[in-house]
Amino acid sequence: MFGIIITAIVAFILDRISKVSILKFVFGLDYPSTAEFGDTVPVFKDVFHLTYHGNTGMAFGMLAGNKGLLICICAVVLLVIGIIIYKSKPQKIIEKLCYGMIIGGAVGNVFDRISYGFVIDFLDFRIINYPIFNVADCFVVVGAIMLCIYILFFDKRKDEVGKN
Repeated sequence: MFGIIITAIVAFILDRISKVSILKFVFGLDYPSTAEFGDTVPVFKDVFHLTYHGNTGMAFGMLAGNKGLLICICAVVLLVIGIIIYKSKPQKIIEKLCYGMIIGGAVGNVFDRISYGFVIDFLDFRIINYPIFNVADCFVVVGAIMLCIYILFFDKRKDEVGKN
């Protein structure tokens, strides 16, 4: 459990540092504005930009403007993850890292939603025409993908369950 907590805290801190740093040093903001789309700074023109976006929705802008509902959904997801962790008692470092990444990223975005009413997004990969996202999103997605791969291909417990 300790590894999950430490990973979640590190993910949350890295997300906060990235958002605060981008706001202050790239966009010159001390506090995020409510502008849905703000300035953009090309890092590699037409490939990768830093674009300020106050996202009131979730992935791909779904449920935009439903702050309370989105906070509730995240709380339920975190509760379910907590129950899964409690029941499965992850032993492998990879499992602990994955759960910690997912929790830390989710908490990072909920922090934004509660504090500002929206999530601060800024990573804008224009070459693939993908929605703008943030470091917390990266932790959630990478953690979830790694956890799925681990469970599907490397978790020995699923084999033991099938033998009983």
